[in-house]
This record gives sequence, C-alpha cells and structure tokens, in this order.
Amino acid sequence: MAISDSTLQYQYSSRLSSEGFNVANVSDANECLDALRCRAFDILIVETELPLGQGEGIIEVLRNDSQIQAVPAVIIEIPVDSRKGHRRSNGSPLAIEELVQVVESRLRQ
Repeated sequence: MAISDSTLQYQYSSRLSSEGFNVANVSDANECLDALRCRAFDILIVETELPLGQGEGIIEVLRNDSQIQAVPAVIIEIPVDSRKGHRRSNGSPLAIEELVQVVESRLRQ
C-alpha cells in the first residue's frame, strides 16, 4: 500500500490485515517502486498524489518496466484542504469497508 498519510495507511492496513491480507506499507513513489521490484504482490493500492511521483506515474512504470511483475492496482485520492494546501488526516477518501470490497473485486478479476 503506497499512501503518504500515516493515519489512513494505518487504518487501511489494519482492516485489510484483519481480513487476512498480508500488507506492506510505503509512503512515497520511490519506496513503492523499490518494493515492487523486490517482491511479488497480489494488488497495489496507491494514492494519486504520492510524494516523489504520482500514482498514475507508478502505474505507467508498472506497465513498462520488465523488472516489475504485472499487478492489479487501485488508485485512491486523498482529499486536500485547499485553504491550507495540505492533506486532511481527519477524513478518508474511501470508506474502509468500500476499500475492502474494491480490493476483493479487483482480485477476482
């Protein structure tokens, strides 16, 4: 899971772990790509505005880098407080239950 917001990362990974998923967490694009090159994963959950590279850029690398095994991905958006210009940590862009459903659906495809 590549999400920079530590609160959301913890909430999501805790819930997915309780559902039986083995979760690895990273907080920026470089860490994400390094992890993808070192291990095989069943699915990637990535934030759109991930530090050091956007989620869409990671997906593009997934498609074109022969060192990375193809893996289904879920891209999520973290809301931004436009007045302060930073991420909100008090809200989730996707309800935890909805994320679990999306992950299970993508893995069935």
